Amino acid sequence: MCLVVRDMHDSMKVLLMSLLLAIVASTAFSVWAANKVADRTSDQAVCQILSVNIDTYAETPPQTPAGKNLAKKYVELFRQQCR
Repeated sequence: MCLVVRDMHDSMKVLLMSLLLAIVASTAFSVWAANKVADRTSDQAVCQILSVNIDTYAETPPQTPAGKNLAKKYVELFRQQCR
């Protein structure tokens, strides 16, 4: 009888550890997935800002060297980050 109780006790430990591991893994995956969505949303927002600025500079080209440099940098960043 004692052996059966001990085996059940060990089985319960294994079951509880498996459940705990499943909960931890599920939580970790949920956090990872949420971060991926946040990163994608952030990237989309940056691309929209760059796109608006590029369009604005295309309609009204900058006149100063600093403005021309900024417009050029916006295009470079857009090509690197948004395509």
